[in-house]
Amino acid sequence: MEMPTENFLNSRRRLAVHENMLYKFYNNAISLINRDYYTQGERKKEVFKLKATETIGIIGELKFSSPSNGQISSKNVNEIRDIYCKHGLRAISVLTEPNFFSGNLEYLGLFRECKKPLLMKDFIISSKQITSGYSWGADIILVIIKLTRMFDIDETELINYAHSLDLQVILEVNNIEELNYALKLGGDFIGINSRDLSTLKIDKSKFDLIKYVKDFDSIAMSSIESVDEIKKLEDMGFKFALVGTYFMRNPEVIEEIEKFYG
Repeated sequence: MEMPTENFLNSRRRLAVHENMLYKFYNNAISLINRDYYTQGERKKEVFKLKATETIGIIGELKFSSPSNGQISSKNVNEIRDIYCKHGLRAISVLTEPNFFSGNLEYLGLFRECKKPLLMKDFIISSKQITSGYSWGADIILVIIKLTRMFDIDETELINYAHSLDLQVILEVNNIEELNYALKLGGDFIGINSRDLSTLKIDKSKFDLIKYVKDFDSIAMSSIESVDEIKKLEDMGFKFALVGTYFMRNPEVIEEIEKFYG
């Protein structure tokens, strides 16, 4: 997939101070790509697939900081890995973006030891990022529809390229327009994010979008903080719940949740 033109990039960089956080995330992604942050690892051949079952699956997330919460955890990454590997998480989401979320591509390689599907959680706008994530051990990538539509990124090219590497694709949406658009693209999962990445505000009523999803397994994302909430999401029809900040701050609760959803 070709990168956007330089004139296009320059015009977007001038908007970096815009209050819409998507401009900052996009500009940061361009900068990381141009600085060759997305390096090549040494992937083992095995690919782990995310599969839905009758019971909602829990996806634990590795996230040390975020723009909305600041520092989330000071725990050692190996400690988090050991906890996540030990318990019955269906998959693990690994933040690889370094500047806003303190992520690292090498964390993908570290978490391969868990032998669970790994989601590369990043602001994907280029096949170069997907190649890098694959080489470090990702099994799934995230395509954020709000981001790709705002900056005219061809989602179909990203999806097709990921599929050519045998990777699964989550299409993340936050409103009905994005959902209707995503349903036509041919991804593997629909991720419904209660957080609007433009403003970082949470609106859990966004999870009601599940009622419009047909023929796709859906993932609830952001601000999930209890067993009761996970049960409610399951009753709504979600096949997966992605839990990040809550687990990073309270890793001991994973064992409690495992009693219900392990």
